[in-house]
Parts: sequence; structure tokens; C-alpha cells
Amino acid sequence: MDISVYVASLSAATKIAKELINADRALDKADLKLKLADLMVELANARTEAIEIQTENARLTRDLAEIQSRLSFQGSMRFKSPYYINVGQGDRGPYCANCWDAEQLAMHLIVRDPGEWLCRRCKQFVEDEDYKGPEAPQIRLG
Repeated sequence: MDISVYVASLSAATKIAKELINADRALDKADLKLKLADLMVELANARTEAIEIQTENARLTRDLAEIQSRLSFQGSMRFKSPYYINVGQGDRGPYCANCWDAEQLAMHLIVRDPGEWLCRRCKQFVEDEDYKGPEAPQIRLG
């Protein structure tokens, strides 16, 4: 999926088409069929390359959108001791400060008891009675 291959195929097809247009009537039937076959091959190559370029472009567009979404999310994370919240999503959270600081992993803290939070991943325990964000999943441990 190289754009230069696509351009080369189109250039070759254009050259063959010009030769056919400019050929005098002396071209016999065999030469004409050979030139048309060459033209068809070059156009098929160009079409294949165009499809591969379109596929790669679509993949890169999806990757870019995902990266932009991640960057937007990361840029909206704010530390509010003892955890992070995401202000770009209406104070969503809380997220584990340990996991975010170490690996940029947005791990939701779960309510252990009112005002007590636990990270399922790193098992960090934090206390904060002030958090008033969206309802976090409540899981009773033990």
C-alpha cells in the first residue's frame, strides 16, 4: 500500500492509453490486444492500490479519533485529593490516584463504606466523605 505504486500504475495506464490514441492505423490486431491487456493490468493494479490506501486511511482515521479521545480524557483529569476526577465528563470519578499516576490507567474507585473507597486493581484504600459525584458502584467487601 504505497502511494508511489498507485501513481506508477496510473502513469503506466495513461501512457498506454496515449499510445493507443496516437497509434497510426498500422497497429495490427495482436498489438492492439496486447496494449489493451497491458492497460487493463495497470488499471487493475491502480485499483488494488487505491483500495489498500482507502483501507489504511480508514484505519488511521479511527486510530487518530481514538488517540484524540484519549488525549481529551487525559487532559480533563484533575487531582482532588485523595483521588482524580475527570472534569471533562461532568466530574466523573473518582479514579485511583495510584493507578493514574503510575500507568495512566483510569480505574474507578468503588465505595467500600460511605466515605471509604477502594481500587479493585491496586487495592489502594482511601477515605473521603466529601465526594458528591455521580453514584459509584457500591460493593460490600467481607
